[in-house]
Amino acid sequence: GSEADIVAYENVVAIVESAQRTDQLMVGSIVQVDQNRWLATDIPKIVDKNAVLTSTSVFFNGSMEQIAKAEAGGLSQTAQELISNLQAIDAEIAAAAPAEKDKLNEQRADIIEKIFDDCTNLTDRETWAKQFADTVGYATQNKEYANGLKRLTAFQSKLENLGSEVQAYVAFKLITADYNLKLADATNSQFAAIQTDYLKQLEGFATKFPQAEDAAEAMVQLGLNAEFQSDLDTAKKWYKQTADAFPDKPAGKKATGAIARLTLEGRSIKSLAGKTLDGKNFDTAQLKGPLIVHFWASWCTPCKDDMKDLRKLQGRFSKGLNIVGINLDETAESAKQFLANKENDYPWTHLHDQGGLESRLPVSLGVFSLPVTIVMDENGKVLRSTTHYTSDIETLIEGVLEKKEASAK
Repeated sequence: GSEADIVAYENVVAIVESAQRTDQLMVGSIVQVDQNRWLATDIPKIVDKNAVLTSTSVFFNGSMEQIAKAEAGGLSQTAQELISNLQAIDAEIAAAAPAEKDKLNEQRADIIEKIFDDCTNLTDRETWAKQFADTVGYATQNKEYANGLKRLTAFQSKLENLGSEVQAYVAFKLITADYNLKLADATNSQFAAIQTDYLKQLEGFATKFPQAEDAAEAMVQLGLNAEFQSDLDTAKKWYKQTADAFPDKPAGKKATGAIARLTLEGRSIKSLAGKTLDGKNFDTAQLKGPLIVHFWASWCTPCKDDMKDLRKLQGRFSKGLNIVGINLDETAESAKQFLANKENDYPWTHLHDQGGLESRLPVSLGVFSLPVTIVMDENGKVLRSTTHYTSDIETLIEGVLEKKEASAK
């Protein structure tokens, strides 16, 4: 995966005016290619007069897409005029200097809130409530709208008559914007308090909106944090809640895998099979001796640190230890390029499955973040399942090999 920043805009709508009518052209998401060129991620679509716009996502969960007619007669003349103004503001924001964006984002929020207030149809109001949360949340966490948090907080009072799904959507945008904004200026001494407050907000959100789409992310984050703190009982509780609430969603399936991973120690894994980076079939069942399975990606700095320790370990136990890497880059080519660098000489088998963190093996074992390391003895019995390489892994391998050597005498 690329480590370079990209510039992208969501919610891009062009207003096409003629002598007789005004039409909307839904452009969607665009990505900056160079100083003068932008690339659309989809084919622009004409939005007919009986259509409204709703939130979808490529980057920020905030682009616009045509959906079915929401109210007879379509948008009001006032709303159409406001949308024209919105398109003009978007163009100004795209070209504005950083110092000018705060005022422009305030104006953009004003326009979207006026469109929301003008709508009489429930579906329209829900649509523009989400658009308000998207645009204000994104501008706030990017430090381009100083009043954004207050604006989002105040806007929540207008959602009482809307469904819990929209209330949850706006609430989660507020939590996320608040957290990212605080992190942007945080010192090391402040991080723990910010993280504690964020987790408290996530727990409150998951409790209040347990069926909301964003609740899955909140529960997973709570589970991950507990796992990092070695509080495995709490981690399993949140993963189970995710799996129970969202059994058919990717997060729910992965949470089921995470519960399995956290209960691996003492159990046996007879086989982990897949394709190597060169596309050849490989199965850990063919190996003899203790095995370390390491989930990694070329964009993951802690993974690279672990791999250096694993290389030292391999050097010490060169004749008895097996290591298999499970690469979770989006493409095998990215992993190959990384390993081709002479500084990245990690001469063990690496498996790869298209899809990165959402591919088969990480889903089956609930790998939400990297790295993950699993240590097994020569019979496939799991001795340790952990997030990072730890020094006691060397002791575990040493014990397995000594036991094997003693039994062979």
